[in-house]
Amino acid sequence: MHDLVHDLAISILGEKILDPSKQDKTGGSTCCYALLTDCSKSLQSCMSSPASLCALRFLDCRAIALHGAAVEPAESLQVLDLSECSINKLPDCIGALKQLKYLNAPRIRDRMVPECIVQLSKLRYLSLHGSCTIRRLPESIGDMEDLVHLDLSGCLGIEKLPESFGNLKCLEHLDFANCKKISGISKFLARLTKLQYLNLSNCKNIGRLPEALGSLTELKYLNLSHQFTEGKLPASVWSNLCNLVHLDLSWCSFLQDVAAGLNGLTKLQYLDLYGCSSLNDMEGLQEAFGNLSELRHLNLGSCLVHIAVSHQAQMNSLLERICTLTKLEYLNLCRNDNIYSIPETLANLRMLHTLDVSWCGRLHRLPASISEVNRLKLLYATGCWKLDRSRLPRYMSSSKKSPYFVVHTGDGESSSFSFQLQYEIHNWLKINRLENVKSVKEAQAIKLVEKTDITRLALQWTTDAKRYVEDEEVLKELEPPYNICKLRLQGYDSSIFPSWAMKIGAYLPDLTRIDMSDLPSCRRLPPLGQLPNLKLLDIRGMYSIKKIDADLYGGTRAFPRLKCFRIECMESLEEWNMAYSSDDDGLYDPLFPFLRYLSIRHCPRLRFEPYPPRSLYELRVQSSDEVMLSLGRSAHGLSLTRSTRSTSPQLTVGEEHLWVDSSRSRYC
Repeated sequence: MHDLVHDLAISILGEKILDPSKQDKTGGSTCCYALLTDCSKSLQSCMSSPASLCALRFLDCRAIALHGAAVEPAESLQVLDLSECSINKLPDCIGALKQLKYLNAPRIRDRMVPECIVQLSKLRYLSLHGSCTIRRLPESIGDMEDLVHLDLSGCLGIEKLPESFGNLKCLEHLDFANCKKISGISKFLARLTKLQYLNLSNCKNIGRLPEALGSLTELKYLNLSHQFTEGKLPASVWSNLCNLVHLDLSWCSFLQDVAAGLNGLTKLQYLDLYGCSSLNDMEGLQEAFGNLSELRHLNLGSCLVHIAVSHQAQMNSLLERICTLTKLEYLNLCRNDNIYSIPETLANLRMLHTLDVSWCGRLHRLPASISEVNRLKLLYATGCWKLDRSRLPRYMSSSKKSPYFVVHTGDGESSSFSFQLQYEIHNWLKINRLENVKSVKEAQAIKLVEKTDITRLALQWTTDAKRYVEDEEVLKELEPPYNICKLRLQGYDSSIFPSWAMKIGAYLPDLTRIDMSDLPSCRRLPPLGQLPNLKLLDIRGMYSIKKIDADLYGGTRAFPRLKCFRIECMESLEEWNMAYSSDDDGLYDPLFPFLRYLSIRHCPRLRFEPYPPRSLYELRVQSSDEVMLSLGRSAHGLSLTRSTRSTSPQLTVGEEHLWVDSSRSRYC
């Protein structure tokens, strides 16, 4: 569809659009719109009259650093899309684009947004999402009084908003999702009365939910998910939010009196209460659902678990009431272990296309009427151990499983897949058999970097399988979203990593766990030591790696929070350089300052140089004799003594513990 729209636009605009992919488009004096593929080149080298340009978009430039000359001459520019550029720093010349109304500049790697941006007095749309390293906004951002749309989602470093922020009174769309450190939002909300869209998801420092929300009477979209603070919103606040269409309260575990607040939200079409475990007012819920006749999407996953099993009559009444919501298209009841059956009135939900009852361990019966729900396409029933599956519709006899995407081989040039995320385990995506990707464009089409609802990601290639595209080219296009917490990489067979992986500390600062396995050609690891929040690291099956040193550390203050490190089946690994790193001030910072657990298995050549991490509490070694020899050579006050308290040899290193398995394995 996108290509059709693109081609239609080009056919209508004719010579007014500059598209280098079209040989007959030369970009003459009448050119008003440009699609360019190199954001490092001067705009004047691409077209004869850049001053007449109204809209500029750069395509496929994620590996190319943005230069100011690429935009500077476009004095009349109104639309600038840098979403596919690598933006180390937003050029100061942006401030000279006085006519600019739309600026999309995500994933900026600088610590600051240049002050010159406030000179864009006509700007209505500004997106800086995923700019993880930005520490502050311009103090005079409130001067941008025409701003309607502001997206700061994923700006993890911002802690405080400028005092002038409340002057942005024309704002209709405000996104602070995953701004975990930001505080002081509440005091500005009462002044932003035109807001229609507000996303405060995962804003952990917001404190108690602000009563100022009651001033936002035009609000249609509200996301307060992952707010773990205790409290409730007064009835007066909820009554003023009567225009809400979309409400996400998922993982608001301690939010009270939710049922009472829902009563007046009669326009609501989307309601997510996943993980609201304090939701136990059954009568209030029944009454509320009786008023939500417009609901299309309802998620009650893991939020009814505290309702006593003995209150089955109340649970059944609640489910009966839900089955009166005839416009419902999506219903999630997963992980509620106190649901025994689904009522026959499910047949009333003629529009239902997705039903999730996974991990309802006591569910034993689905209604016979489920076969009458003709639009039902997806039924999730994993973990329903007692369920009578004879009642499942024939085309659903094998229930859908986790968010698991397999790239299948097609007969032609394309792998011929459709990318569709279906979640059973919250926010987890696994992409398997990536060796079957047949072109870079297929990987690009996934647009993984934009899927910010994912927090756990696995990317897997099959070892020794035939490749159509180099693994490095595929991985280059599979840049994860900025908020990923856990990442698994398996079977990757290129010797180098793409640019996002080599700057992983800036791109994925939220990572807490990494698992890298079966990378036979890898000779140089990414600088994982620069990940500020990494706590657990597993690396195994990398037969070409010979050293753990500066490549892995990536600079000073390496692995500041790592607690657990496991290394396995690294047959060529010979040296672990534990020399101290120094910063620009000449001070010395120890590597792995908080590493407590280290496991080394099947690394027969590995030696510490000069000694193991000093912070260790437990060191486990198996089939890695050189590690023991290097420990014996350490002359830094480490004493080794054998203990006979276990069938496996136990050693003590100083006051800490070393476990050694002397058994050998023939293979890894």
